[in-house]
Amino acid sequence: MMKFLALTLLLVAAVSCDDTADNFVDQIIKSIVTKDGFDPLHVPDGSMPLDKKVGLIHLKGTIDIRETVVVGLSKAHRVGEAVMFNENGSFGAKLHLGDSNVKFHSALTVNLGKIIHPHLKADVKIGLIKLNFAIALDATTGKPSLKEFYVEELKGVTVEVHGLGLLDPLIDVIADIFVEVANKQARQLVTEIVKPIIEDELKNFKLN
Repeated sequence: MMKFLALTLLLVAAVSCDDTADNFVDQIIKSIVTKDGFDPLHVPDGSMPLDKKVGLIHLKGTIDIRETVVVGLSKAHRVGEAVMFNENGSFGAKLHLGDSNVKFHSALTVNLGKIIHPHLKADVKIGLIKLNFAIALDATTGKPSLKEFYVEELKGVTVEVHGLGLLDPLIDVIADIFVEVANKQARQLVTEIVKPIIEDELKNFKLN
């Protein structure tokens, strides 16, 4: 009887810890999606080098990227339950930002020496953004801290370029560059915004 009671208490404690971790992740999501400027997310203007051969044509110059806005990030959700790593309360969790419909839009100017394409538009479909993080408890103080955080590489990115002819070789070149931009800038911006939110929430977090 005593063994059964002890086992029951352990199971209840484990469920309680799991629920607390899940609630913490849900609180993070709430803090993320209600943060001013998160959706839509305005991206600073920038420039990307262009140096590529397309058949016999050597395209060399820059692509100026302006007025970039990312939409759809606020539809965030927890993926499954937070996973407890050990009896000390450390756990990991996965979040999805967006619902397979995250997009960003940019205005472009392509500079190729004397040839300039000043009024182009790019519509980029990202899909969704997957991020993972892990929380660990200090063995001495018992305080939680963020031990792992990373945004997964974006997959299935598609790009539509407006303002060029259908057979213009620049279309594929710009599309390739934007896949790189989407991976680098979107992941970096999400890290810069979401990671501090998690760290701030940890200050008041207790796993018990």
